[in-house]
Amino acid sequence: MDATAPGPRLLADVRAAIPEHQDRLTWTRDRLMDHQRGALRALVGRAAAGSAWHRGRLAGVDPATLELSDLAALPTMGKGD
Repeated sequence: MDATAPGPRLLADVRAAIPEHQDRLTWTRDRLMDHQRGALRALVGRAAAGSAWHRGRLAGVDPATLELSDLAALPTMGKGD
C-alpha cells in the first residue's frame, strides 16, 4: 500500500464535494463576491473571537461590516509575529 495515497474517506469526501464546486463555475460575479465577503467576515470574526493577540491586532475592525475592498487595509503578519 502506498503511504502517500489518499484514503477512502478522503476520496469519498472529495467526490461528495464535486457537485457543489461544479455549481460554483456558474456563479455570477456578484454571487462570487458575496461568497468571498462572507468568508472574509467569518475568518476575521473567528480570528478575533478565538485569539487575544488577533483581537488586539484587529481592534477597531468590525467583521460584520468588512468589505472586500477593506482587505488591503487589514493589518498583516510577518514571521516575527
